[in-house]
Amino acid sequence: MISHTRICSKCGVEESQQHPFIKQSKICKTCYAEYQRQWRAANPEKHRAANQRWRERHPEKSKAASQQWREKHPESAKYHQTSWQKQHPKEHSRRQVIWKQKQREKKGKPA
Repeated sequence: MISHTRICSKCGVEESQQHPFIKQSKICKTCYAEYQRQWRAANPEKHRAANQRWRERHPEKSKAASQQWREKHPESAKYHQTSWQKQHPKEHSRRQVIWKQKQREKKGKPA
């Protein structure tokens, strides 16, 4: 019987449960993750743009992932929120006005 184990072309480690491979690939997940880290560090603009395109194409998934992160990291979420508010006071005020108008509309009160 012929064994179909693969060997990573980057690190030379044989495929196992502890060292899985990417499907249809010649490199292991560990090496691929390192490659991705290096690429993101070398191409921050492209990475940011790709993330933005994904968020625009998948608004529900993006919103759910953000909500899940905020629930899991409440202290960090609060810190990031207050930092953004301090850095963007005009936009924060504009958004507060819109939020208050929507709340009045929900309660049935005139704006």
